[in-house]
Amino acid sequence: MIFIHCPHCGDRNEDEFTYGGDVEHRRPDKPNTMSDAQWCEYIYCVPNTKGWAKEHWWHVRGCSRWILVERNSINNCLLYTSDAADDSL
Repeated sequence: MIFIHCPHCGDRNEDEFTYGGDVEHRRPDKPNTMSDAQWCEYIYCVPNTKGWAKEHWWHVRGCSRWILVERNSINNCLLYTSDAADDSL
């Protein structure tokens, strides 16, 4: 169990949040021009960073806002959190 600091609600248990993915894994700019193979690559070959990664988390059972978290995937240590709208991470 980890505690995630929500900039709006304070420290909360991770079960209040839903993981939204790695910040670097962005939706394609022109999805209508992508082949089925490219879509398959985008959907199933997502980053699985070992160590520090910047991630989106949705505070679904709290303020219902998206936040950015810098998390170590090896030990779940959190370095920093911020509001996703600020984009300051």
